[in-house]
Amino acid sequence: MTPEHLILWDVVEEHLEEAGFLNTARLSALNDPEYTLREVADGPEARMLAHLDGLVVAGPVAARRLFAKQLDGFDEDRPEDLVAASAALFLLRDFEPLREVLLSEGCSGRAAVVEGCSLFQDDDFSAWLRDVAQGGAHAPQVLTGLYALAYAHELQLGSTLAGGYESAGLLRAALRLGRYGGVDLSLVEGLIRHEDALVCEEAVITGLHLGSPLAWRSCHELGLAQPRAYPRLLLLTGALGDQAELGALVELVSGPHAAAAFRALGFSGSRSAVPTILSALDHADLRVAKCAGEAFSTITGCEITDDERSLEEPEEAEPPDFEDDDLDADLVPSGEDALLLPDADAVRAWWAQHQDTLDPAERLLGGQRKEPALVLKALSDAPTHRRHLLALELSVRSGGAARLDTYAVTGWQEEQLLRATRTLFPIAPGVGA
Repeated sequence: MTPEHLILWDVVEEHLEEAGFLNTARLSALNDPEYTLREVADGPEARMLAHLDGLVVAGPVAARRLFAKQLDGFDEDRPEDLVAASAALFLLRDFEPLREVLLSEGCSGRAAVVEGCSLFQDDDFSAWLRDVAQGGAHAPQVLTGLYALAYAHELQLGSTLAGGYESAGLLRAALRLGRYGGVDLSLVEGLIRHEDALVCEEAVITGLHLGSPLAWRSCHELGLAQPRAYPRLLLLTGALGDQAELGALVELVSGPHAAAAFRALGFSGSRSAVPTILSALDHADLRVAKCAGEAFSTITGCEITDDERSLEEPEEAEPPDFEDDDLDADLVPSGEDALLLPDADAVRAWWAQHQDTLDPAERLLGGQRKEPALVLKALSDAPTHRRHLLALELSVRSGGAARLDTYAVTGWQEEQLLRATRTLFPIAPGVGA
């Protein structure tokens, strides 16, 4: 730890800003077709951790001062600095300032502090979190943050879903935590038609974890009828559905939700969907063409890369007039926007040569039979944007036994993957280490 009179405050401030910026870059890279998990670990995450180490070296005095400064002048448009300051205190195991904010009803920066405390694990912090979340009454906004932290720290809190909750944010946090037990299925099913679409979607996903037939019916009904409102339900319809759902997805590609429908077809793993996918590779809507290419890669293992089977995107004739430009639009590309534009002829030529090698009777992932071992391998090696639904599907199919937070730091993800592997493929007594 650095004595206070030797702290170089301009250097410490730079560490804070860089750590916050790089955590944002890390999250973006975890939803990017050009990154794998290892590349995230070696790139933005390694740099983020180096700057957090700089804050740790500066010591608790510096970390507390930075935390107080960020909290007092909290900017909702720039939460990343408070996230970094919270993470530094957490790594220093200086939990008291963090606890005060987490239990305060009127703190505008609570969500950023929750995010900072979710990056790393600590047994003492988890023990405090379990005690405080289970004991005493808390305001809805406080309990929402505590449940979000409990999910990140993999805590079982017993019954977390109370019938009297009115806050949509609290309901979502309780439902998400309830995927892994401690909730009454009747309460979960009662929220499936909640007026808030995000609550409804979370209730369906938790119901799927708990084996609810109502949740499955609602999943494909809502996902197919309102894909924009329930995007994860549409993807799960593809991943978990049978021929009936596959047929409905094929019908959906001819409408306004074609791009989302192609993503869902990709997770269906169905060889019979490939002709429909191939027909859209040169679609006039480039987003649809990209999603069709992604679906083809997901099913067949034929990746579209900068070097193979891709085209340069045509440039816009001219930028929009200032008056017509959408100034509220997200300037950071989504995972779908970052997909490469497929070379339709090259992809179809590959299919002509390899289609007979793919078994039409099997659900496929990367050209191979989709089974837990292959999904686990993909969760380690696949492009990061593809991992989120694969992890969710594995969690649902295992009833929550195999869980993976695909936005966590990579060390924690690797530990979760190892535990998932041991859960799904237990070593027989007397075999191995």
